Amino acid sequence: MVMGYLINFQQYGKLFYRKNLNSDAVKTSFSNPIAIQGVNSFSEGKSKSFSISAEVAAEIGKVGKTKGTAGISYTRTTGKDKTSTFLYDFNSDGLTDIAVNGRVYFNHIIDGKPVFTPKSGVTANPVIEKGSAIDSHFVPDYRLIRDSLEKEYPLNDAVRMWRAPFAGTVNIKSVIEKISSQGDGIIYSIQHESDGFMVRDSLLQAGSKTNNLNCDVKAGDRIFFRLQSRYDGDEDKVLWNPIITYTSLPVGKDKYLSSDLKVYDSKADYIEGESDVAVFNRTGKVKLHAPYTKEKTSDDVMLTVTRQDVHGETVIKRIILPADTIIKGAYDYMADVSEEDSISLNFVITTTSPIDWTKVRWECSYHYDDETDAVRLVASRRMFNKPVSIAASRNLKPDVTSLGKNSVQYCPLFQFFPSCVRIRIMTRILQPSILLYMTKMDSQYYIIPVG
Repeated sequence: MVMGYLINFQQYGKLFYRKNLNSDAVKTSFSNPIAIQGVNSFSEGKSKSFSISAEVAAEIGKVGKTKGTAGISYTRTTGKDKTSTFLYDFNSDGLTDIAVNGRVYFNHIIDGKPVFTPKSGVTANPVIEKGSAIDSHFVPDYRLIRDSLEKEYPLNDAVRMWRAPFAGTVNIKSVIEKISSQGDGIIYSIQHESDGFMVRDSLLQAGSKTNNLNCDVKAGDRIFFRLQSRYDGDEDKVLWNPIITYTSLPVGKDKYLSSDLKVYDSKADYIEGESDVAVFNRTGKVKLHAPYTKEKTSDDVMLTVTRQDVHGETVIKRIILPADTIIKGAYDYMADVSEEDSISLNFVITTTSPIDWTKVRWECSYHYDDETDAVRLVASRRMFNKPVSIAASRNLKPDVTSLGKNSVQYCPLFQFFPSCVRIRIMTRILQPSILLYMTKMDSQYYIIPVG
């Protein structure tokens, strides 16, 4: 059936149809045969089949006796059908077309009669052929789109910043490497906050560049390491781990709590950024898992989980990790939450003095029961990352730990209390000295024995 026309038969090398004169399914009537223009068949195909048969038989038994017969039979048949002429609406205009030997004849109506032609341009829904021109109304203005996107999403620098903790002279060792030979290259620069650009260069192909720089800094000065695509960010993967080293620090001020204050290695000192709040913004059952690990540190570490909701803020968990322990554990939370309560959990790591933060990790993830994808968090760190000054080391006399006039000579407002004493255990040998560090925090003094 072709849109109310019944294709009836092929005769005299032509294809005929009889028009359907009645839409009633009970009473059917058709017109006299009418020749179809453009094609002379609507269905044609070839079928091939190939069969292999084999039989093997043998007689079994003694001579002169009754004998039996055994045999094997094998048959295999393969076939291949190929249709060279068939019906299909190739240009989706609602009229059935005819394909003949790989060529499509498109159906369209002229004076109420179906006519087939190899060109779709005369139909209501033409097919754009290879090499054909596209109507300019359908071609977007890519320049206008690009300009609009450039204004909406301007190129921004990826920036890493180092702030000088002390005044002095620093050496900057920079090795930057572009991994891929593809792409249009990158622009990089090293900038002193006060003195401007120290380096501004580019890498257009795969390879590396090295810069060895020296500059004077004051406490609080910042040095920026900027990275930017030239235009297209594809294939712009870069490795860049600058190292900053103080070349002039007073003797005795280059270490604190066994930490090196002279060298700042962006790769070795790296700690992951913080995303410390779990927000439960819809009703459901939520599960949270927060594993933590800690190596030996110079001070105790406290992990705190704080819940915030419409009723206020509450600390729901505190975990103390002693300084001289290696610990691995996890905090788990599961609850039925309501969107109306606006519940969130905040994860914080705190200490009372500077520590090596690469030795402490606390990550967590949470998801609703009806979800498989989890949200990942990293706890925030309350750290001492802006030292004011490091005092020179001094040797204290044995009686300085007692409350008396000898303690006043170091500072009228500072005294070592009797609780800061050395204890000799299971040995007669008393070491000649003990190493102490003092950290001032919130107008209070903390004495930290480390040796």
